[in-house]
Amino acid sequence: MIDLKEFLQHLSDTDTNHISTTSLALECSILDLRTDESKSLATVSMQKPVISIERHGEYIQLDFKFISPLDTDLKIFWNTLELYGKTCSDINVDTEDTGLYVTLSLALIPDFYEGKYFAAASEPVFWALTSENIEKSPNIIRVMLPLINFEVLENTSVDIEKITKEVKEEIAYEKRVSAQSTLNNNTNSQI
Repeated sequence: MIDLKEFLQHLSDTDTNHISTTSLALECSILDLRTDESKSLATVSMQKPVISIERHGEYIQLDFKFISPLDTDLKIFWNTLELYGKTCSDINVDTEDTGLYVTLSLALIPDFYEGKYFAAASEPVFWALTSENIEKSPNIIRVMLPLINFEVLENTSVDIEKITKEVKEEIAYEKRVSAQSTLNNNTNSQI
């Protein structure tokens, strides 16, 4: 059995460059409760934000800290949360009549466990943009969800390796683009 306290600490692990070593996948879906079919509205995977977690009574607070307020992944993550909120307002009110239900699922996969264990979180009740410093633009997405909607699971059916591979390929691509941009800027400044 996995030690929960140790697992939660590994969610916040970073490498020597202070980049998160936890992959995450976020999905907003509409479930048809009559047929058990689901339709994905948005799926996001990334490894950029450093994750911190706190318990507040019957709620879990997850903070996703991005390097910059201008990070495109921050915007994508935020837009997915907003899509979930708007779609909940539009659909979940009439769940009894329509049989449709909107859900938001989040998988957090620390590299330390090599995909064997992950945290599953769902159905946030609150989210906000914040920052470490009140004088700076927001670079943290804070999500609150009921404690019962957060659990640590052993990987049996989620394709963790695929998610981790996709995230690592995206990071490698971004590093190449960044290095090329730096090289181009240095070349242009020397001309």
